[in-house]
Amino acid sequence: MDTNHTSLLDLLPSADELLARRAEIVRHLTPLRAKYGGQGYMGERVFKAEEAKVDAVVRAALKAEGGKVTEPMVDALVRTHPAYMEAITADLKARAEWIGHEEALNEIEWRLNVRRSDAALLAAEARLTPGA
Repeated sequence: MDTNHTSLLDLLPSADELLARRAEIVRHLTPLRAKYGGQGYMGERVFKAEEAKVDAVVRAALKAEGGKVTEPMVDALVRTHPAYMEAITADLKARAEWIGHEEALNEIEWRLNVRRSDAALLAAEARLTPGA
């Protein structure tokens, strides 16, 4: 063990460093929680709005061509439209980013709890150590 350290806690990231990391993660996480948290209602609404835009474009194109326009025809063309594919890809990337930030936040919270526990144990050990 490095003798330059006065405590095992000195080997760990400081509480201030952990709190700064936590604040950074939360800053990135906040808009994602607003969009996808709480059952993902807003994220679903945003995606449905994009889907509706693509639906309108597809319907207009089919009507311009003439002939009968059926719902299965529109649905199939919407699901393969480049704008729909772009929207679904962007949504999946944002959801993956959200989950990554949640996991990073969980790790920081865990580290803060470990730091508190270690500090309490070291304090108790110091009280029990003769001559300390």
